[in-house]
Amino acid sequence: MVLFLLSAGTGFALRAFPWSAVVIPWTALALLSAAILHVEGFGAIAGIGSVAACLTLSQTVYLAKHAKGVT
Repeated sequence: MVLFLLSAGTGFALRAFPWSAVVIPWTALALLSAAILHVEGFGAIAGIGSVAACLTLSQTVYLAKHAKGVT
């Protein structure tokens, strides 16, 4: 749950940047999520699914803010 909140917050916080500038934070988010899930004992399939969900949520929030024209 904390990772999903972090993902949504990341997407919201990066809304002022162009997509090319947010590749590095999203990569860091994916690596951080993978490390946390590994430490918590998640398996490979569950971990990959969770990281993909976190990145999807972050990018959806980012794109939703851009689609509405909010800066």
